[in-house]
Amino acid sequence: MPIGNIEGWAGWQKVVLGGVIAGIFAIIAAFIGGWIQFPNVNINNNQNITIDNPLKGEVVTSITRCQSPAESQVKARQIISIIQNLQRDKVKESWGELAYQAFTDDDLDKFYRDKVTDSIKQGLSKDNNFQEVVAAIGCLSPDSRLVLLTEAKKPLHRTWAEMGKISREGQTDAGQTAELVIASAVVELVELKRNR
Repeated sequence: MPIGNIEGWAGWQKVVLGGVIAGIFAIIAAFIGGWIQFPNVNINNNQNITIDNPLKGEVVTSITRCQSPAESQVKARQIISIIQNLQRDKVKESWGELAYQAFTDDDLDKFYRDKVTDSIKQGLSKDNNFQEVVAAIGCLSPDSRLVLLTEAKKPLHRTWAEMGKISREGQTDAGQTAELVIASAVVELVELKRNR
């Protein structure tokens, strides 16, 4: 016996399925709109949705809404200051020829033994600001992204040999090598996170 325009069991299945699909869309819309909050899920001002993954100890950016090109460029350029701050923090300043005055080959060996870049990557993987920067880099055009990441791979200092003098403005060859390794590791992490 038909009820309205729905005939038999197959018609009712379509109505139920349609209701389930509509309900799912309503929940997604409520979540994105901020009406429903789930634990370990955050929506920041840049409209990136991040999910904390306690099993792996990292933050995964799952959905990104790009800002205007100018805003994305400003946020994306923060990658350079992130890298430079890490270079300053992990590579001691060089200002003289004695071992305690410069980043030496022994310091570079210790840098590798201590797996400094691994600890940097682990720290950045948990950093929400870094995740926002990665998302902004993903919003850049391929050409702009290439220019930015090429610039980000540069060392913080020129070597003393390049400068022709020993000065705080420069760095030893070993120190510049460590700076380059840090920059490359961070850019590699950006690409890995961006391509997830």
